[in-house]
Amino acid sequence: TGNVSQEVTIDSVSVDLNTVPYSFRCWSTQKITRPSAVTTRSLLTEGYLRSITRSDNNPHGFLIEKWRILDNRDIKTEKR
Repeated sequence: TGNVSQEVTIDSVSVDLNTVPYSFRCWSTQKITRPSAVTTRSLLTEGYLRSITRSDNNPHGFLIEKWRILDNRDIKTEKR
């Protein structure tokens, strides 16, 4: 409703397959486009992947648990 769009680009993902549930970290870049400016942010998240039954809605068969944002800071803002 605020004429805002977002785009997240995954830079890299690390998954520890030695423990169950599998822990992961995801480094990405978030681009937020508003009518007045475009803001680019650094986004670092982590959580756990638990195996579940595959379905049409979840073809990979994983559930993300304990997901949290570790870092989400502005890198730059450009006026439009």
